[in-house]
Amino acid sequence: MAQSQLNPLGCGRSPRWTWIQQGTHESVVNVEKHIVYWLTGAERAWQDSEWLLTGKRYEFAAFAAHLALEKMLKAHVTKVTSDIPPRIHDLLYPAKLAAFTPSPEQTELLREFNEYQLEGRYPRIDRPPLDPLAIRENIRKGKEFYQWLKQQL
Repeated sequence: MAQSQLNPLGCGRSPRWTWIQQGTHESVVNVEKHIVYWLTGAERAWQDSEWLLTGKRYEFAAFAAHLALEKMLKAHVTKVTSDIPPRIHDLLYPAKLAAFTPSPEQTELLREFNEYQLEGRYPRIDRPPLDPLAIRENIRKGKEFYQWLKQQL
Protein backbone atom coordinates (compact mmCIF):
# COMPACT_ATOMS: atom_id res chain seq x y z
CA MET A 1 0.00 0.00 0.00
CA ALA A 2 1.37 3.42 -0.93
CA GLN A 3 2.33 5.76 1.92
CA SER A 4 -0.31 8.29 0.74
CA GLN A 5 -3.06 5.70 1.31
CA LEU A 6 -2.17 5.16 4.96
CA ASN A 7 -4.15 6.75 7.76
CA PRO A 8 -2.38 8.33 10.77
CA LEU A 9 -2.10 4.91 12.41
CA GLY A 10 -0.15 3.50 9.46
CA CYS A 11 -2.82 1.34 7.89
CA GLY A 12 -5.33 1.65 5.09
CA ARG A 13 -8.28 0.44 7.12
CA SER A 14 -9.16 0.65 10.76
CA PRO A 15 -6.46 -0.57 13.14
CA ARG A 16 -8.60 -3.45 14.40
CA TRP A 17 -9.25 -4.71 10.86
CA THR A 18 -5.54 -4.67 10.03
CA TRP A 19 -4.72 -6.68 13.15
CA ILE A 20 -7.35 -9.26 12.25
CA GLN A 21 -5.95 -9.57 8.73
CA GLN A 22 -2.37 -9.93 9.98
CA GLY A 23 -3.35 -12.27 12.81
CA THR A 24 -1.80 -9.95 15.37
CA HIS A 25 -3.12 -7.82 18.20
CA GLU A 26 -1.73 -4.63 19.67
CA SER A 27 -1.24 -5.43 23.35
CA VAL A 28 -0.88 -1.80 24.43
CA VAL A 29 -2.84 0.92 22.68
CA ASN A 30 -0.92 4.10 21.95
CA VAL A 31 -3.60 6.32 23.48
CA GLU A 32 -2.23 9.66 22.28
CA LYS A 33 -1.83 8.41 18.72
CA HIS A 34 -5.40 7.11 18.67
CA ILE A 35 -6.79 10.32 20.15
CA VAL A 36 -5.04 12.31 17.40
CA TYR A 37 -6.51 9.91 14.84
CA TRP A 38 -10.08 10.45 16.11
CA LEU A 39 -9.60 14.21 16.50
CA THR A 40 -8.25 14.57 12.96
CA GLY A 41 -11.20 12.63 11.58
CA ALA A 42 -13.65 14.66 13.66
CA GLU A 43 -12.22 17.96 12.41
CA ARG A 44 -12.41 16.81 8.78
CA ALA A 45 -15.97 15.57 9.20
CA TRP A 46 -17.04 18.85 10.83
CA GLN A 47 -15.47 20.86 7.99
CA ASP A 48 -17.32 18.64 5.52
CA SER A 49 -20.57 19.24 7.40
CA GLU A 50 -20.14 23.01 7.20
CA TRP A 51 -19.23 22.85 3.51
CA LEU A 52 -22.28 20.69 2.76
CA LEU A 53 -24.47 23.09 4.73
CA THR A 54 -23.32 26.05 2.64
CA GLY A 55 -24.22 24.04 -0.46
CA LYS A 56 -27.68 23.34 0.98
CA ARG A 57 -27.01 19.60 1.12
CA TYR A 58 -28.79 19.46 4.46
CA GLU A 59 -29.18 15.72 4.97
CA PHE A 60 -25.55 15.01 4.15
CA ALA A 61 -24.46 17.96 6.30
CA ALA A 62 -26.32 16.38 9.22
CA PHE A 63 -24.77 12.99 8.44
CA ALA A 64 -21.25 14.51 8.43
CA ALA A 65 -21.99 16.37 11.68
CA HIS A 66 -23.04 13.06 13.24
CA LEU A 67 -19.77 11.54 12.04
CA ALA A 68 -17.80 14.41 13.61
CA LEU A 69 -19.59 13.98 16.95
CA GLU A 70 -19.08 10.22 16.79
CA LYS A 71 -15.35 10.59 16.23
CA MET A 72 -15.01 13.21 18.95
CA LEU A 73 -16.81 10.92 21.39
CA LYS A 74 -14.55 8.03 20.34
CA ALA A 75 -11.51 10.18 21.16
CA HIS A 76 -12.97 10.52 24.66
CA VAL A 77 -13.62 6.78 24.89
CA THR A 78 -9.99 6.15 23.96
CA LYS A 79 -8.82 8.63 26.59
CA VAL A 80 -11.00 7.18 29.37
CA THR A 81 -10.59 3.47 28.59
CA SER A 82 -7.09 3.43 27.04
CA ASP A 83 -8.58 1.16 24.41
CA ILE A 84 -9.97 1.31 20.90
CA PRO A 85 -13.66 2.30 20.91
CA PRO A 86 -16.26 -0.13 19.59
CA ARG A 87 -17.40 0.09 15.99
CA ILE A 88 -20.87 1.48 16.52
CA HIS A 89 -22.61 4.62 15.34
CA ASP A 90 -25.03 5.26 18.22
CA LEU A 91 -23.80 8.47 19.89
CA LEU A 92 -25.28 7.66 23.28
CA TYR A 93 -23.20 4.52 23.79
CA PRO A 94 -19.73 6.12 23.40
CA ALA A 95 -20.92 8.99 25.59
CA LYS A 96 -21.70 6.39 28.27
CA LEU A 97 -18.34 4.64 27.77
CA ALA A 98 -16.57 7.99 28.11
CA ALA A 99 -18.34 8.50 31.47
CA PHE A 100 -20.43 11.44 30.25
CA THR A 101 -23.86 12.03 31.65
CA PRO A 102 -25.54 14.11 28.96
CA SER A 103 -28.22 16.55 29.99
CA PRO A 104 -31.76 15.80 28.76
CA GLU A 105 -31.23 18.41 25.99
CA GLN A 106 -27.90 16.83 24.97
CA THR A 107 -29.49 13.37 25.02
CA GLU A 108 -32.25 14.57 22.71
CA LEU A 109 -29.70 16.22 20.40
CA LEU A 110 -27.64 13.02 20.21
CA ARG A 111 -30.82 11.07 19.42
CA GLU A 112 -31.59 13.51 16.60
CA PHE A 113 -28.12 13.02 15.16
CA ASN A 114 -28.55 9.24 15.45
CA GLU A 115 -31.62 9.62 13.24
CA TYR A 116 -29.62 11.66 10.73
CA GLN A 117 -26.98 8.99 10.41
CA LEU A 118 -29.60 6.29 9.95
CA GLU A 119 -31.30 8.35 7.29
CA GLY A 120 -27.94 8.96 5.61
CA ARG A 121 -27.12 5.25 5.54
CA TYR A 122 -30.58 3.81 4.94
CA PRO A 123 -32.86 6.46 3.45
CA ARG A 124 -36.59 5.83 3.51
CA ILE A 125 -38.29 6.62 0.25
CA ASP A 126 -41.73 7.02 1.83
CA ARG A 127 -40.99 10.04 4.00
CA PRO A 128 -40.98 13.77 3.32
CA PRO A 129 -37.60 15.53 3.18
CA LEU A 130 -36.09 16.58 6.48
CA ASP A 131 -36.71 20.17 7.50
CA PRO A 132 -33.67 22.30 6.49
CA LEU A 133 -34.30 24.82 9.29
CA ALA A 134 -34.38 22.06 11.91
CA ILE A 135 -31.18 20.58 10.49
CA ARG A 136 -29.45 23.98 10.58
CA GLU A 137 -30.52 24.50 14.19
CA ASN A 138 -29.40 21.03 15.25
CA ILE A 139 -26.05 21.48 13.52
CA ARG A 140 -25.64 24.78 15.37
CA LYS A 141 -26.37 23.04 18.69
CA GLY A 142 -24.21 20.11 17.63
CA LYS A 143 -21.30 22.47 16.99
CA GLU A 144 -21.59 23.87 20.51
CA PHE A 145 -21.54 20.34 21.93
CA TYR A 146 -18.67 19.37 19.60
CA GLN A 147 -16.59 22.35 20.75
CA TRP A 148 -17.34 21.57 24.39
CA LEU A 149 -16.22 17.96 23.86
CA LYS A 150 -13.06 19.17 22.17
CA GLN A 151 -12.25 21.44 25.12
CA GLN A 152 -12.67 18.53 27.54
CA LEU A 153 -9.87 16.53 25.91
